[in-house]
Amino acid sequence: MPAFTIRPLRDSDYPVLHSLYLEQTSVLPHLPKVRARQFREHLLTSRLFPDPKHFDTDAETALVVERSDGVVAFASGGLLRHGDYVVGSNFGCLRTVIARKGCRAEARAVIRAVTDHIEATEPAHVEAFNSCLAPTFTGEAAGYLSTQLGWLGQCLLDEGFEIKEKTFRMVADLKGCPTDAPLPDGFRVEQMDTRVKGEVAGLSPEYNVGYMLMEGDSEAGWCGNFYSGAFVRGSGKRYFHTHWFTIFEAYRGRNLGRQLLAWSLAQAK
Repeated sequence: MPAFTIRPLRDSDYPVLHSLYLEQTSVLPHLPKVRARQFREHLLTSRLFPDPKHFDTDAETALVVERSDGVVAFASGGLLRHGDYVVGSNFGCLRTVIARKGCRAEARAVIRAVTDHIEATEPAHVEAFNSCLAPTFTGEAAGYLSTQLGWLGQCLLDEGFEIKEKTFRMVADLKGCPTDAPLPDGFRVEQMDTRVKGEVAGLSPEYNVGYMLMEGDSEAGWCGNFYSGAFVRGSGKRYFHTHWFTIFEAYRGRNLGRQLLAWSLAQAK
């Protein structure tokens, strides 16, 4: 195994890291490719809390692993001191991990180094791949580590992380989806704030759309969505991400969730 060293991120590392990121995410068809300029701008920021004032400056760290053949891995993280109802305060985050496939020892080493640095500030806990705290360009894909990157997930497990929950991600072509999906009698849909604002809502409000299902004055459910242009500049409406979706308990068991989702996808057309 080649010898390696761990050191702080340098400005000259960004081009290599951008290439590594594109290489790592090439197996994820639902993730638009970010350009170098946005990658540099957002790599060390968090989508839900873009203002650094929310974070403990002493806990912030960004490290790379360098071998004789160059940089092969990177990880960054920090401590959210001032959270909100979505992400609590004193929340440690391994913001992102980038590594060349096959470089397991290097990935594990940088994960451990960043985690140790964060834990020294005594967070309530440390979580990896939280979509709210990952860079904007990773969008909803950062919320769960895809099975296509299972080797990276194993590195996290080997360093003491645990699987918080499992989920199924549907990646579907909207071509062929109905352009009209009627709602059940007595129900209507209202536009809604998707409960995130500013840069959190993406790079432009036009890519942040949400719908509230109403029966009279009662809320039956809601569905919040992002187009990929909310995360990656220039990708427009190439992808459609449903990220907040629920039917309230009193309305469950009536097929309303399926109908609301179908209606929402029809609007995406």
